[in-house]
Amino acid sequence: MHGSRYGSNLSRKVSEKKDILELLRKQLASRAKKKQYGYIVLSSATDPYIGFEEKEILTKQILEIILEFNFPIHIITRSSLVNRDINILNKIKKKAILPPDLASKSLPGTLITFSFSTLDDDVASKFEPGATPPSERLKSLKYFSENGFNAGVALMPLIPFISDTKEKLNESYEVLKTHGAQYIMPASMSLNAGDEDGNMSRLFIHFSRHYPELVENYSRLYELGEIISYKHKLSQMLRNLNIKHNIPNRISQ
Repeated sequence: MHGSRYGSNLSRKVSEKKDILELLRKQLASRAKKKQYGYIVLSSATDPYIGFEEKEILTKQILEIILEFNFPIHIITRSSLVNRDINILNKIKKKAILPPDLASKSLPGTLITFSFSTLDDDVASKFEPGATPPSERLKSLKYFSENGFNAGVALMPLIPFISDTKEKLNESYEVLKTHGAQYIMPASMSLNAGDEDGNMSRLFIHFSRHYPELVENYSRLYELGEIISYKHKLSQMLRNLNIKHNIPNRISQ
């Protein structure tokens, strides 16, 4: 499955690669024969557990092939549907062969990263309609952590003036740790001056519709000097939060 554009509505702009299973089997068979093992990431562009996966079970079939050839896996998702595949993910965790440069670092064969832009269900419904509510993702995070998985969080992209304030971030770190996060990798939203055709235009619509009181702040943020200052201050605050809460800002080793 793949989306047509970052930030687009994937419910209307997603397609299924019908030949993916055959191609994947051939590729992994070739790599395994040459002992060229490495983590397979599902997925940094389109969620592997997007809506119709519940019916199509394409991701589950992909996982079965990955297990067959003993490759390690890193799942990145905003969905609780990943709970369905815990048994096969556990088998991959135990059987996966890591490449030599990682084998000595005690990394597991399965990594599970849950992605959040906010922990507020109401805010999430406005910025990521169709995704599993954050409250359900938190339950999945705890579920995997309690079942022996290396599970953590990609706290990104943070939403300016909404989920990136010091108070909200501190609260988020506390909640995520309580739910078993073993790492928190935070990052700001991609911001570029003059980005009228990218994130700026899409988000401006959301701010105008749902948070009109923040429109002026948001517009000013896209001035070059403001973006640089914002990114610097946020990066420093995020580093301090990882230190304060004693949690890594990268996948634990």
